[in-house]
Amino acid sequence: MSNSIEVFNCGYFVVGICFEQSALVLEMFWYGFNKHQMSKLKQSEFSTEEREREITQVVQSVNELAQMMKDLSALVIDQGTIVDRIDYNIQNVATSVEEGFKQLQKKGGMLKCATVLVILCFIMIVLLILKGVILMIILGYRTDSSLAS
Repeated sequence: MSNSIEVFNCGYFVVGICFEQSALVLEMFWYGFNKHQMSKLKQSEFSTEEREREITQVVQSVNELAQMMKDLSALVIDQGTIVDRIDYNIQNVATSVEEGFKQLQKKGGMLKCATVLVILCFIMIVLLILKGVILMIILGYRTDSSLAS
């Protein structure tokens, strides 16, 4: 089958229909454009489409970055809340430790008093035992001397 071209004038452009080996190829030829200018036009269109794809990718990247920043902002807020809780708990622990130290100091003073009381009780018990032993010795001596006479 041979190549045949039919040309139709549609106002602003001329449509050329080319039948090549049973395939229909539709081309537009603008008034006054030669093949070189048409190739430049197609190259410009291709460059424009490429730029559009790149711009779309940039927009998509910016949207993803914006979402990441929102997520990061939420994480920062959560971390701030956790840090505030930790700070609050540290303050509570510091206050509790101070109160515990004061109570230990009081207990330490009370422990000294209790130790003195225990020692005094021990001395009194020893004295009572000694008194009992002495009384038994004295009473035992009198009973032995009264029996001997």
